Amino acid sequence: MYDIIELNGKLVPELKEIAKKLNIPKYDKLVKQDLIYKILDHQALNPAATAKKEEKPKRKIILRRKSKRVTTEDAEKVESKEQVEEKDMPEIKKLGRFFSQGKTKRVLQQWQTMLANCHRNCIEAKIDLAEKVLLDNFERYNQRREIYRILYDMLIGYEKWEKAKDLERLIKKRFPPPHEMNTSRMQKVFNQLSVNQKIDFYVKYKNYSGAIDLLNQQKRPGMDTDLLKNELYYRLGNSAYPQKWVEKVFRQYPGDFQIRNRIGFFYLRRMKRINEAFICFRESLKVNPDQPGIKKLSDYLYQQQAKLGGYVL
Repeated sequence: MYDIIELNGKLVPELKEIAKKLNIPKYDKLVKQDLIYKILDHQALNPAATAKKEEKPKRKIILRRKSKRVTTEDAEKVESKEQVEEKDMPEIKKLGRFFSQGKTKRVLQQWQTMLANCHRNCIEAKIDLAEKVLLDNFERYNQRREIYRILYDMLIGYEKWEKAKDLERLIKKRFPPPHEMNTSRMQKVFNQLSVNQKIDFYVKYKNYSGAIDLLNQQKRPGMDTDLLKNELYYRLGNSAYPQKWVEKVFRQYPGDFQIRNRIGFFYLRRMKRINEAFICFRESLKVNPDQPGIKKLSDYLYQQQAKLGGYVL
């Protein structure tokens, strides 16, 4: 049987030849990575058939005695009488299992890329596309409980209760306890939540668009509401709205340095946005230069921003 390290070291024609021997359909149209995973999947589903087609030569081992080392000729004699098989070498079996599970840097990178694509689609409210990304990878990662949980949380966050119930049944059937999910109960609790509690629920399950819609329905939004809305817009990849809001606040309160400091600390502590925090502290110092702590912090942010590639004038 082949492992992922061995397959990665082969050329595409060699991989296609292996795929041809394993009767993998449409192998000639696959790229290298798809060929590798098709071969690994085929081996996992047909271990006995693959072992018959690809039998590796058995290893020769030089035996050691207490007083003297056995020569190669002696070792060959011993091997001819009694072959040492892989099942007698647990460390080799363990290593083989490690590679067969695909625990390599490349596989982990592909897993992280898939999660990043799913997250990006979620925050852009492309829920159907995010669901498709996860479902397309179910076959490859069907033994990883995390992928089911990610999909479940996404369905819950966008109130797709029926799909979430179906997925809950699948998870309970495929994986052993404990199971922390109860979709029916969660749906009943959600319907009884207040507006602010629903906003927290949406934020927890990364439905930022739903949270913004509820925030926009509030008749008298305060500073905390506006700051939370700015954070959600940034998470959605929309920086235009927060920038316009900050400019509006600066115009509305031209002599209030404390509001500028409050917005700056929110950007710095809550969102880790150095550039936006620096702008707020800089504007605060223009209103009131007698702030040694803010001046020191502003200088530090200036240096950090310069290291990261510049700052906004």
